[in-house]
Amino acid sequence: MDKSIIMFDTPDSCGECFCQKGYTVYGYACGLTNRMNKDAHCRPGWCPLIPLPERHIASKTATGYEIGYEDGWNECLEKIVGGE
Repeated sequence: MDKSIIMFDTPDSCGECFCQKGYTVYGYACGLTNRMNKDAHCRPGWCPLIPLPERHIASKTATGYEIGYEDGWNECLEKIVGGE
């Protein structure tokens, strides 16, 4: 099966997330995992949303391989987020 991604700003808490089903006396219910988060002001460690990795920055003494790795890594991230 093919994979897909949806790009959006990663929420800081369950209350800001589009995945939440609603708030009950037990906390926010996650629409993806059916787990409850009692703390409305944080994103739990079990959250299935995975942030994109950071851009790679090669050291000033980088070799050709390291520079090529950096270019490929950053180009891939740009394609994912829709950059040129």
